Amino acid sequence: MRQVRVGFLLALGAVAAFGGYETWARLHRQARVLAFTTCPFSGPPAVTLNAGIQPWDTLPVRVHEEVHAGQCRELGPFRYRLRSLTSKLELETPAYCAAAKARLTQDPDSEYASDRLHDDMIEGLSDVTDSATVKRALMAGCPEIAAKPRRTRARVVRPTSPGRT
Repeated sequence: MRQVRVGFLLALGAVAAFGGYETWARLHRQARVLAFTTCPFSGPPAVTLNAGIQPWDTLPVRVHEEVHAGQCRELGPFRYRLRSLTSKLELETPAYCAAAKARLTQDPDSEYASDRLHDDMIEGLSDVTDSATVKRALMAGCPEIAAKPRRTRARVVRPTSPGRT
């Protein structure tokens, strides 16, 4: 009986240690939580912005979260939570696209908007899916921004042979 209890406590300790590590890793990811939307079972959705948000990110982040608030109103709290667990990419794509469109109203630099759109969504969903899947979702959701040239995209340089001009 004592061995079973010791084994159970060791297993419980391992699970707690793993959970603690995963929580720490999630909190120390490169992406910061700039805002979040709660979808309560009673009352309207609530958007909360982080106090440390940069001024140039305020509008895109607010627009992103308002998309989630609209999804909450449309789906209801139960279906919204279920979708958050099962198809997060489907919920996030329109929100990131709307934020990129809002960013273009502040700064018409489409390369910067495209960079931020890709970088933010890839980092934000890194624990959910891979970057190729995110890029396909962006091309389907907002090709007018996602297809724009990016500064971070590798430029193809064609080698020239010495005898050719």
